[in-house]
Amino acid sequence: MSKFIIGDIHGCHRQLMKLIDKLQVTDNDELWFTGDLVSRGPDSLAVLQEIHRFKNARMVLGNHDFHMMYQYYVGRFSEHTHISDERWFADIFASSQAEELLEWIRMQPLIQYDEVDQLLMVHAGIHPLWSVNKSCQLASEVEAQLRSDDFIDLLKNMYGNWPILWQDDLQHYERLRLIINVMTRMRYLTSSYELDFTETGPPSETETKLIPWYQFNRLDKIEIFFGHWASLQGRVHTEQFHNVDGGCVWNGRLIAYDYHNKTIIGVDGYES
Repeated sequence: MSKFIIGDIHGCHRQLMKLIDKLQVTDNDELWFTGDLVSRGPDSLAVLQEIHRFKNARMVLGNHDFHMMYQYYVGRFSEHTHISDERWFADIFASSQAEELLEWIRMQPLIQYDEVDQLLMVHAGIHPLWSVNKSCQLASEVEAQLRSDDFIDLLKNMYGNWPILWQDDLQHYERLRLIINVMTRMRYLTSSYELDFTETGPPSETETKLIPWYQFNRLDKIEIFFGHWASLQGRVHTEQFHNVDGGCVWNGRLIAYDYHNKTIIGVDGYES
């Protein structure tokens, strides 16, 4: 059995199928997806359908997956509607499988953690002050709310950049919003651990005192896989941290990390 961690697909179904074919995936293999399955690319519906029927697929939620849920359950004519939302999600919402697929997405986690192999997958990152156990516990707080009868209230209250500093006594939607922002949107922090959403470029091209979240020292010696940060182009691979977002939808690559062989396999991305 092989385990492949696959970066952000963003609706690029053709590239996903080319990658799966290149990986020579069998029914016993596990495919782990870093989230952002949808939006920006040409065929988000087909991507959801493909992953939904793959028996050994594991995924985490990304910020675009959250936004898709918001658009479906809350409405398209709100302050958080983007002009491109109709193009990105129209095929999904018009599908006879829409309710089934959105309910499946709503039940997905923010973190996948394999205690045997000692690896963790998250869309954007985990806070440097959080242990693995704490991160999983905080993720479960969001997941419980998202899977409850009150999930629409969470979707209505998840947008915004505030608060930017984690405190254990944060309550209600401020607490849940910060957890979501860390796990699905985070790139840089200040030296005092405050989230910053102004910079999206790679550290090599960013003149700033901000620090990439993965450059902070961690107590947990565990491999962490993440997507989200397309401008890294899937090139950050250290003993502990692996970025697998190759910027597929931005004319980059769709890449997979073969966990057992420690190799990277990729296919050319979407040409818009």
